[in-house]
Amino acid sequence: MPRSGNHLGAILTTASALAFVINDAAMKWAIQLIPLFELLVVRGLIAVPLICLAMLITRQLLKTVSRADAFLIGWRLLAEVAITYFLLIALKNMPISHVTLILQAAPLGLTLVAALMMGETVSVRRWVAILFGFIGVIIIIRPGTAGFSPYAIFAVLTVFCIVIRDMVTRRLSPTIPSLPIAALTAFVILLLAMIMMPKTGSAMPTLSQLVIITIAAVAILTAYLLSVKIMRVGDVGFVAQFRYTGIVWAVIIGFFVFGEVPDMWTVAGALLIMATGIYTLRADR
Repeated sequence: MPRSGNHLGAILTTASALAFVINDAAMKWAIQLIPLFELLVVRGLIAVPLICLAMLITRQLLKTVSRADAFLIGWRLLAEVAITYFLLIALKNMPISHVTLILQAAPLGLTLVAALMMGETVSVRRWVAILFGFIGVIIIIRPGTAGFSPYAIFAVLTVFCIVIRDMVTRRLSPTIPSLPIAALTAFVILLLAMIMMPKTGSAMPTLSQLVIITIAAVAILTAYLLSVKIMRVGDVGFVAQFRYTGIVWAVIIGFFVFGEVPDMWTVAGALLIMATGIYTLRADR
């Protein structure tokens, strides 16, 4: 893959990480006040029209889809639905920095799967980095200790679904535009949330809550588009490492918005994860 492709992929991944954290922060704030499925409905009612408008402006329409691509899109939709549910449960009950740090296992898993299933070359040094990265995640989760949160399981499940989503996206035909995929994803999540909302109740959101949800909708729209584009630019193992920038965004937002101060073990795990990313980048030069 040309170096310029890797550079573009790195920039897009950094921007995507920020967009995801902004969405997570907005949703974490809102979910404390609004029932889960109502929150998804309100966000969907804002996000879906925005995506459709973007489709009309850019003329990105999904005209024909092969059977193979339709199958892959179906799997991607299932993964996105699972990601949304698992992630919001984790965000509601855990510090945003902890959730984001656990999600950093996704690039490690993506690199692993890319090597095993897509034949991408992974050096010995990168394998070592993957191992230490997973150790960093375990330090943060701390299973079997007093600091372990059972809701961390939902964050781990989110990681598995992210890897599935990204690998499926990688296999889509390059002729499939990104906006229709984002629109279909947002619409399916909205539809399922509308079906589930009567079972969990609802409450009229205030103006400030609507503003926060709008921010989340714009952020997740941006993240959707970038997540599709990223998997088609650069070497997937190289580009995925830049998701570690999400750690920095999450710690900053967690501190200033939610007053979260990471403990010693969280900092240690974060430093180890970030160090593995930097080490991998230098090893691949």
